[in-house]
Amino acid sequence: MRAGERRHAEELLQNLLPGDRYGMPLGLLVYSVVCSEIEQAASWAWKVLEQRDPRLIFIMALSRSPSHSLLRSNGTWSALAAKLDIPLPA
Repeated sequence: MRAGERRHAEELLQNLLPGDRYGMPLGLLVYSVVCSEIEQAASWAWKVLEQRDPRLIFIMALSRSPSHSLLRSNGTWSALAAKLDIPLPA
């Protein structure tokens, strides 16, 4: 999507939807973050948590990075970090 290949990106996205199979929410979470769709990413992150996918911890670790301040500015994302007892830098 970011490279301007919208049709190809949408085809890949359709392979992940509706996102109810195990692991699919993680792919949709990553896709949303890359596309700067932070609200959507937070929504998918909760679904990853519901699936008890242990890979979520790696995504949350990335959210501590200064380059991901958009994630920290999102209240839903912050609530998820609090639920996982992961401190976010100020």
